[in-house]
Amino acid sequence: MNWSELCNVEKTTFVIESQNKFRIYNAGVVDVNPRESYLKIEFRGASNGLTISNATTGDTFKYLDTTLLTDSLVLDGIRSLKNGESVFARTNKKLITLSPGWNEFEVSGVDGFFRLTFDFRFTYL
Repeated sequence: MNWSELCNVEKTTFVIESQNKFRIYNAGVVDVNPRESYLKIEFRGASNGLTISNATTGDTFKYLDTTLLTDSLVLDGIRSLKNGESVFARTNKKLITLSPGWNEFEVSGVDGFFRLTFDFRFTYL
């Protein structure tokens, strides 16, 4: 997808594989806040104390338990689910938001191959 196409879509999915530092672009002009708008982040892979940090917003999500390579950890709006079951009590009870423009991320606590998927909509005024 090139820049001109990116600006014409309303919803996009970013897939990150085994990169501990990466950037996600929010082409909207409004923050993507899972309390108010659609944001789904899925982690698949082995981890122990998974941490996903957005340096741009200062947000950090921590999963205080482990996941196996076959597990799916999903942040769906304000819900935290592991394999479809709520794990909110085993998190730091924080959310990830996205600022307009580039958002700088860092992931830690992972073991080997992992996949992170960010699915959200751009919001314009």
